[in-house]
Amino acid sequence: MARSTAQLFLLICPRLSTQQITNRLYKSGLSKHAVGWFSNYLSGRSQSVQVAASSSAFLPVPKGVPQGSIFRPLLFLYINNLCENVSNASLYFYPDDTVIYCLLSSLAQTLQFLQSAFDVVQLNSSKFKLMLNADKLKLYCFPIAKN
Repeated sequence: MARSTAQLFLLICPRLSTQQITNRLYKSGLSKHAVGWFSNYLSGRSQSVQVAASSSAFLPVPKGVPQGSIFRPLLFLYINNLCENVSNASLYFYPDDTVIYCLLSSLAQTLQFLQSAFDVVQLNSSKFKLMLNADKLKLYCFPIAKN
């Protein structure tokens, strides 16, 4: 029997305030001292944009974990919950990306289950204040030949 696999790659964009992140860290068992250290690191950040010799004013950055930060893996505390209630699909988590993977007997069935899993992930993303970046969404389908 020929089988089909489909993989949907998602880029997750956190929209979490420092307070939401630190609350989750505290609930996960970190001490008040450790949570305070993370809070201090994430609080009071600002950024500006520079093009050639012109720069914008600095504006506060009240949400998220800085891109490329060693603390980016903290988001795993949030994205691990994305797979709640997902069936007939596997989810693989990376610091900024999530892959939904299905392997079934037909492409139509594979895509149906992949869509169902994506719907659940999208609902959970909204619930946990995470945004999926639609511009970075990629779907790959591969037929698997009979032996």
